[in-house]
Amino acid sequence: MKKIVYLLLMLVMVVGCPKHYSSDELSVRSGVLKRGISMDYFLNLWGPPDRTSVISITSQNEGLYAKWNGFGGTLSSGKQSATFQEWDYEKLGISLLFNESEDLHSWLTNKTVSEIKTFVKPHEKIR
Repeated sequence: MKKIVYLLLMLVMVVGCPKHYSSDELSVRSGVLKRGISMDYFLNLWGPPDRTSVISITSQNEGLYAKWNGFGGTLSSGKQSATFQEWDYEKLGISLLFNESEDLHSWLTNKTVSEIKTFVKPHEKIR
């Protein structure tokens, strides 16, 4: 009898618990874009982009640059360069720019938050 009650409680807990989303996933689902969101969330929720490209940028001026990575820092001189991935969702009217860590760096759109939240693929929408 105890086993049956225990199994029923486990079943209720598993079935009754709503799916939990990360703050970044909720942000994309809500149409609120912010720097640092992983490109995986856009791929999973919006599908693949219509077009992609790689952009390399090199600074024009030589200088002294400091970079902090969490474990320590580095100091370098010379020209700085960075590589970005651009994802164009032409049908949605938005372009996303991801840094080398595959996190959202910036975006370009004239869509509102209300319009962006409709980009989530139908089978991925919260019920």
